[in-house]
Order: sequence, then C-alpha cells, then structure tokens
Amino acid sequence: MTTRDYLEQLKDIDDDIINIGNQAQKWIDLATKMGHAPSGDRVDSSPVIDKMENAVIKAVECYEKAGKEAERLINLKNRIEGQIMGMANDGERGRDYYKILWGVYHDKKNFAEVSVNIGYSYSQTRRLLKKGIIHFEKKYGDTYING
Repeated sequence: MTTRDYLEQLKDIDDDIINIGNQAQKWIDLATKMGHAPSGDRVDSSPVIDKMENAVIKAVECYEKAGKEAERLINLKNRIEGQIMGMANDGERGRDYYKILWGVYHDKKNFAEVSVNIGYSYSQTRRLLKKGIIHFEKKYGDTYING
C-alpha cells in the first residue's frame, strides 16, 4: 500500500462505517417485520417461521460482523489521525505538513482551500504536500507498507 492510499482511507472511513451500520439495520428491520404464522392449528414448522428464523440469524450475524468491522475502521481512523497529528511535533515544517495533510485527508478540502487556510500559494501547498507525504512515509511507513 502506498502512503497516498493509506492516507486516502481517512476520507472514506466515516462513510464506510455508516454503510456498515445501514446494512446491519436492513437485516434487523427485515427480521422484525416478518409476518407471523397463520392462526389456527399449530405446526412444528411453517414457511413464515423458517423465513423469520433465517432473517433473525442473518441479522445477528450481520450485526456482529458490522460491529467488528466498524471497530476496525474506527481504530484505523484514530491511528491515521494520530500519525498526522504527530507530524506537528516535527518542527515548523512538520507543522506545515500536518496542516496540509489534515486539510486534504481529514477535512477533505482541495488544495485551493488548504492553501488559503495556511497562507501559502497553491503551488507551494502542492509542493509541501508531496514533501509531507515523503516525511510521513519515513516516519510511519513501516506501520502500513507491505502490511
């Protein structure tokens, strides 16, 4: 995985968590909205009960899987954010890298917006982004490259 790919994950994590929750909720809704067995003679099994049972099982499995995946994504998000914030401790240039990486990957701003926020020209911001990515990779690359 490249450094850019690693950082790009930060842009999508919140949406991924929401999608996972929505998928689990669909199964839960399906399981709770299933019809009841027809009234009258009781039987050991009916197609409606079997479908409801299968939907409940699927809902529970999906909910558990969603929880684990959401936890993994939250941990990844926290790790990436912490690593970007850690660059602010690397002197004045590190603070610039932090501001640019945070703006581009966390706040999802374009270069023009980031350059205005930090007071640099558009081209200077792009150059610093490239250098910031190199610095980020030197500092943290062993935690995500080839892993």
